[in-house]
Amino acid sequence: MTNQDLPLRRVVTLLDDNTYQRQRDTFDGTDTFLLEIDASGVDDQHELFVRAGVALDQHTGTGVAKWSWLEDQLWSTLALQPKETGVIVLRNVEDMVDRCLADLLDFVSIVTDLARRVYDFTESSFPHEMDLYLVLTGTGQSFAVDLS
Repeated sequence: MTNQDLPLRRVVTLLDDNTYQRQRDTFDGTDTFLLEIDASGVDDQHELFVRAGVALDQHTGTGVAKWSWLEDQLWSTLALQPKETGVIVLRNVEDMVDRCLADLLDFVSIVTDLARRVYDFTESSFPHEMDLYLVLTGTGQSFAVDLS
């Protein structure tokens, strides 16, 4: 996958979900690790942690639901990936925008901080360099449709 396949020109990209779905297969067979988290219907941080736990194959029923837990899980998952590029896709974020915008912004902050740390791996304990991107998908005027 290259940045020309999806418009990954920034650490955070807003993208129409239908466009993302049509382009999703461009990740297959590439040196890109893809993590998708479905945010449809999410209206608080607890539900976001549950969804992230499912995507990360973690058991969230233990009551561990803190931002530091999520950050640690993302870090650990990315560290185990021998890929040059990582893409975290938070799909269908409209409900979060409407119901729990602060939680969405916290999630974006965590991922953008991780992106800086994994890129400059010599300054952190990350095992290799990785370009990390966050894609937020949804529908409506805020989500780009044009891939040019």
